[in-house]
Amino acid sequence: MELTHIDLESGDIDWFAADKDGHLGFFTTGGCGPVPRSVCASNTDLKTVQEFFWNHLPLTGEAIESTGWETRARVDPSDKVACALSLKDFVAMARRGLFSFDADAWAKRPVPYFRIAMPSQAARIDSLPPHVHRIVERTILESICFADAFEVRADALGEFFV
Repeated sequence: MELTHIDLESGDIDWFAADKDGHLGFFTTGGCGPVPRSVCASNTDLKTVQEFFWNHLPLTGEAIESTGWETRARVDPSDKVACALSLKDFVAMARRGLFSFDADAWAKRPVPYFRIAMPSQAARIDSLPPHVHRIVERTILESICFADAFEVRADALGEFFV
């Protein structure tokens, strides 16, 4: 079953992609970020990939916070509790080797994603189990290198839904 516009607008969707170098990225929509059509094609496949990354991919290193993420996320850097809560999921994924991006809810539509954390040791698509690899390889962002990209604009996602 395909994800609908209602699914995209009513929830914070976690989705995953690979960049041109085969590194893995974690994206969260905040109910406003664009999602590639390849991700929306199957809710079942999306749940399979989410389950794998959240529950089965081991920790491989440390998370490196991106400079200035608090400004884009509209979090007061002096509020340590708010910062820690905002970082939690992004740090968890970066510690698993994924570059972690959040949708910029304050930007014009379609909103870009901005990097919140990056891994000290990047995971690659070719290290994934076959059933997860087959799903993630449908969403390779050929014009992006996650290590160099502080921002991923909607036009880099190919055909997408907002």
